[in-house]
Amino acid sequence: MEVGGVADVVNLTKLEDIQKALAATSQRERELDSELDALLAQQGQLTKRIALVRKAVPSLTTAQREARKVAARVDDTCTLAESVSGRVRELNTALERIDATLESVTEILNLKYCVEGISAAMDAADYEQAATYVAKYAAFDEAVLEQTSTEALVEAQARLKTEVSSQFAAAVEALDRDAVLRFGKLFAPIGLQAEGVAAYAGYLCKAIEFEFDKVFEGLQATLAGKAPTDEEEPATFVSVLTHLYDLTAFCIESEEAVVADMFGGASEAGGEPGSTPSDSDTLPFLVILGAIQAKVDELACKVLELFQSTRSLTKLARTISSASMASGKSGKGGTSSAGLPSTKQVDLLLYEMATISNRTEMFDAFLRKTAAGAVGEGDGTGEAAGSVASGLVHVSSLNKMVQEMIASYLSLEMYFMNESVARAIAMDEVADDSHTSSMIDDVFYVVSKCARRSVSTFSTNSVCAMVNNINFVLSESLVPLLQSQIEATGASLTAALEAAGKGKGKGGKDASETVQLNCAVVLNNLDQGAKYIPQLRTSIEADVADLKFAAADKAKIEMCLTDLSDSVALFESVLKEALDNVSSSLQPRLKPLTSALLDIPYELSEAQFAANERTDPFVSSLISGLSGVVAPFKAALSAANYDAFIASVMVYVARRLESDVRRKRFNQLGALQFDKDVRALIAFFSSLTSRPVRDKFARLTQIATLLNVEAVGEVMEYWGTLNWALKPAEVKRILRLRVEFSTNDVNGLKLE
Repeated sequence: MEVGGVADVVNLTKLEDIQKALAATSQRERELDSELDALLAQQGQLTKRIALVRKAVPSLTTAQREARKVAARVDDTCTLAESVSGRVRELNTALERIDATLESVTEILNLKYCVEGISAAMDAADYEQAATYVAKYAAFDEAVLEQTSTEALVEAQARLKTEVSSQFAAAVEALDRDAVLRFGKLFAPIGLQAEGVAAYAGYLCKAIEFEFDKVFEGLQATLAGKAPTDEEEPATFVSVLTHLYDLTAFCIESEEAVVADMFGGASEAGGEPGSTPSDSDTLPFLVILGAIQAKVDELACKVLELFQSTRSLTKLARTISSASMASGKSGKGGTSSAGLPSTKQVDLLLYEMATISNRTEMFDAFLRKTAAGAVGEGDGTGEAAGSVASGLVHVSSLNKMVQEMIASYLSLEMYFMNESVARAIAMDEVADDSHTSSMIDDVFYVVSKCARRSVSTFSTNSVCAMVNNINFVLSESLVPLLQSQIEATGASLTAALEAAGKGKGKGGKDASETVQLNCAVVLNNLDQGAKYIPQLRTSIEADVADLKFAAADKAKIEMCLTDLSDSVALFESVLKEALDNVSSSLQPRLKPLTSALLDIPYELSEAQFAANERTDPFVSSLISGLSGVVAPFKAALSAANYDAFIASVMVYVARRLESDVRRKRFNQLGALQFDKDVRALIAFFSSLTSRPVRDKFARLTQIATLLNVEAVGEVMEYWGTLNWALKPAEVKRILRLRVEFSTNDVNGLKLE
């Protein structure tokens, strides 16, 4: 207990509290004694430190006096330094003026030497040296030029520009490449960079035209009937254009570095040497690309004009269009051959047109990719790559002319396809060892040929138009034809198929057998056509990938190709309808076979069950009857059609057996017998087809499983573990067919 003061002591009334207060006070006294002892122990050290401070006082007074002396000296030094630095600044200014004067004198002297040098170089025809002096003159400060008479230098510069331009023009006229390169390099130093770029572009265009004229003259000679020499190949439109494009591409690739060396990066159009190009300036290489594009357009259009007039494309397309319209009005499927070219002639012409388009489109893509690469805008497939800003015309005259040719190409290609398809149909025949006729293979060969040729044009519009045309021919011509052939058989379709199957592989065929075989072939043709269409699409996609169409063009083509799926669906729907009709027509023959189940007892004794082991009373005869019904179709139908036909038969048989089973009563041995029957039936159909069978008999299999449980409660072990095709109500109904099971037990099952 701690005592705060006298008042606190007075308030203490208990002995215990007084003793606690006394103890606390004694403890505090001892602590104070300890603190006093510690302070007294430090008295000696404190005394020594005070003595030392007293001794140091005189020294501090001396230091104060010395510090004042140093401060005075520093003030004097600062004043002196300011005075000296002012004089130094004056000297430095004077020195700078002297240097500027010397530099001006030097520039004036150099200008004098430049005037003398350019005159001497011009007299000696040393144009390179003269250009060097002109470049030095352009670098002089304007202030120096204002102080000096430069009339002689300006006159010499003008003389040099005239001489360089004249010499370059003469070199271009003579196609002297060495002289062209010599004088071409001088345009930039003498302030004629823009003129130099244009002049060099003119030289390249002239060189390309010179080489082109050689092969074009050969083409004209070939068209005139002049035979080439033994060492020469006859010139064709394709070879001339290919030569032009290859020559130009080689020129562009080899000249890019030369142009950069001669004219540098940006074109300083209209400016003097030393001026800074603006952001709107065009790269010299792009200027040259634009000029080359214009020249190649001119030359290629010249070839295409001759091609169109020689091949009479416009007249031919008009004639074909008129014939097609006339045949459409008359209701005939093909076009009259009167006045029309043969498909062989059109085929050769189409390959020529496709190749011309291919070469032109690829060259155009090369140009735009090169231009885009020069300005750093990607691969040249975007809109910017074709704009005027990139140095190229977006849609050139050559582009327009090729598009016009593609329009004629599509008209001719459609004619070729229609005529070839019509001929394939007219020449249709069936080989003895084939399920299909020649027509289906020939038709898809023709459309595949047309499709691949359209891809080879390297024109997206051509590919899309041709895919749409193919889709139209398949869905509006071929499918209706096959459908009409099926409908022509009417109710005799099934009989014809059976007869065809029975007669398949025999020697000679009479007219009736031919009709029967044709009936089966039509169904097989439908099946084969549905398989050929995806293959056709895959082939087109592969060709498009090989030619490296732009991403946007690929997407456009892919969108058109999706329409082919509609044709596949059309083939399959017509085929399914026909096969369903066949299956339906067989139902009167199948029903008695399955209805025999109603006469077979399934409440068996052990003796009856054993007798059934020896002689099956139902499923053997059912399988035998089914074999007799479906066997003829195996020989007549293709494998896929036969599988589809068997699938439809299975569905009907399973449905009929399920219906009849619900009218029977079973004991345990009878349920076992029925399970054996179902398994035998599944095994039989599995031997007939490569397709899955168990899914068609899933409900029957589950019925057999239910009938074979030992007790009603055992069903709960299966329920929830299997994918049941039967509903809970149906399960209970099947269980009630077992004579041993109580109705109450069955009704008590919780299957929901």
